[in-house]
Amino acid sequence: MSNTINSDKILIQKPQAILMSLQNVQEEELNIITQNLANAQTPGFKAFVVMAEEAEYKSREKNNISFLKSDGTQNHLSNGSTAQTNNKLDFAISGNGVFAVQTDKGIRYTRNGRFVIDSERRLTDGTGNPILDNNLTEIIISGNVDQFYVANDGTMNLNNKNIGKLGVFTFENHRDFKLEGNNLRNYSQQSLPDDTSMLFQGGYEESNVSPVQASIQLMQVSHRYEEAQKMIQAYEDLQKETRNVTARMA
Repeated sequence: MSNTINSDKILIQKPQAILMSLQNVQEEELNIITQNLANAQTPGFKAFVVMAEEAEYKSREKNNISFLKSDGTQNHLSNGSTAQTNNKLDFAISGNGVFAVQTDKGIRYTRNGRFVIDSERRLTDGTGNPILDNNLTEIIISGNVDQFYVANDGTMNLNNKNIGKLGVFTFENHRDFKLEGNNLRNYSQQSLPDDTSMLFQGGYEESNVSPVQASIQLMQVSHRYEEAQKMIQAYEDLQKETRNVTARMA
């Protein structure tokens, strides 16, 4: 991707500008990789990646400078592995679907399928927020959890009685969300029923972050960041020496 920025007012040295722009992207990469590693054990967490684009300073002298700039972050939405627990309240989604969660701020969505039953017999997430069915209403598990069964399409049965469908939803643009606390997604779009994803009871989706790969990435980006810093310092030292020589010759 290319982007042009008119900046006649910006006086900047080309080598230093290129290195500093690269270092800014690398610094954001370091933060994102660190965040990914911190969530490697978070159920349903999706790894982030920094999206970089090429931009250009366009000067009055037409002496343009190309450099890298961050274009924000994006999630890798590939499914994580399913951890088998045989717990009737653990669920994993195969596909792009999400569970609906009722919070104080409104309905949010999650891939974390580790649920619990609260004192009111409601199916909730780990922080007490009710999990919603396909009609966006709370789910009550009034009987023995051992007799609670959920089919691949979300149909719930308790003591051989149909009690509705566990809600699984999708969006026209499933990447268009803001991540909030507790790994909850806030979509600006209207949710749609997800008829293509499949539910699995007795296990939950693990994070799709590979700790080994993320650790290697962290070392590689850290090394490149340090090298860029050394080159910036060397260039600044060269500029200083050039100014000193010029002053002595004047």
